[in-house]
Amino acid sequence: MVVATARIWGLWLERHGHDLVLAGVPLFGHWQLRLRWPVVPAAVLGIVVIVLAPRLVARLRWWALLAATWTTVVAWSVALAAIDGATGFTKGVESKHEYLPFARAIPDIPAFLRSFTTELPQYPTHVKAHPPGMVVLLALLDRVGLAGSGAVAGLYIAGGGIAVVAVLVITRIIAGEHTARRAAPFLAAPPLAIWIATSADAFYAGVTIGAVALLAVSATRRGRGGIAIAAAAGVLFGCALHLSYGLVLAAPLAAAVLIARRQVRPALGAAAGASIVAGIFLLLGFNWVAGLGATRDVYAAGVAAQRPAWYFVVGNLGALALAVGPVVAAGATRVRGRLWWLVGAALVGVAAADLSGLSKAEVERIWLFLAIPLTAAAAGVSHQRRYLALHVAAGFALAVSFNAGW
Repeated sequence: MVVATARIWGLWLERHGHDLVLAGVPLFGHWQLRLRWPVVPAAVLGIVVIVLAPRLVARLRWWALLAATWTTVVAWSVALAAIDGATGFTKGVESKHEYLPFARAIPDIPAFLRSFTTELPQYPTHVKAHPPGMVVLLALLDRVGLAGSGAVAGLYIAGGGIAVVAVLVITRIIAGEHTARRAAPFLAAPPLAIWIATSADAFYAGVTIGAVALLAVSATRRGRGGIAIAAAAGVLFGCALHLSYGLVLAAPLAAAVLIARRQVRPALGAAAGASIVAGIFLLLGFNWVAGLGATRDVYAAGVAAQRPAWYFVVGNLGALALAVGPVVAAGATRVRGRLWWLVGAALVGVAAADLSGLSKAEVERIWLFLAIPLTAAAAGVSHQRRYLALHVAAGFALAVSFNAGW
């Protein structure tokens, strides 16, 4: 229902003078049927997942299951991206609006950080919409010869795989291994995989949810070991906040983990770790609060001014529903027990982002750090193979009928 409402209302608005800057309402991209030979490997992989995944999740040891899930979601993301040919891997990396071309041209990283806020309006679209963390990372990789478009695309895809594995780790700690195993096949082949390859937001999700997973692990440990892991989680949180301002909305996920485990001490270690990262950026000349303010000003004066906020409260939810697929919606109505800590926290983050007015479209990739944990709700469905077939089919259908902008 929300998808149909978002689509119909969006098309009506565009026909009546509102330019949503979305050719594929409610998604960013184009609805375009692509039935060409590269769909065959994706179809074969989807069938393999449907047939084998329910068996393997019951038989594999836990660490083997994590490795298999990471491998599958990476392969699924690559297979869906390959439907567009070679450009399916590079269009989200080499665009003039993206980080990589800009990062390659930075001669002095400290000078870039000191002038980042004041020079913001002249930067490419994605650079000025985010903190400078990703640009700094790519500039450093470029210095050592690892900033080729293929390598960066691989970094994004690997990050998306880490995000999926991290959700399984969190689910196991909060709701038990049985529930995590039930969620694994759906996390391994989600519709949102078309934005894992290749969007920087997949890498952001990996860093962010990885931080939450470390925090969850720290809540199961005592003594110095637990504090050290919490501090490492904080370092990742600090890095995440300097990759995207919106990742602050991972706070409900972190809070849910600590409340579910009835732990407070890990928060202190995490705060210390995050402060270290923030302090380093501050010493190098970048003030996170000032950067956020400057970005909000630029955002309000840019494409956001053309996009009516009142529509995107619904349109965003339609995009999210397409990204997670119908099985997650069905599973969310059947979630029981402690899994609600994770699913509920993700929904709180979605609500906050949706009502903030700072998320007008393109949330199918921007909200990956919330959509991936939300996918764990599929653990609530019965008849797993039947629902898994629907889940995989939804992702395949989306990939062959929609040409994403990333």
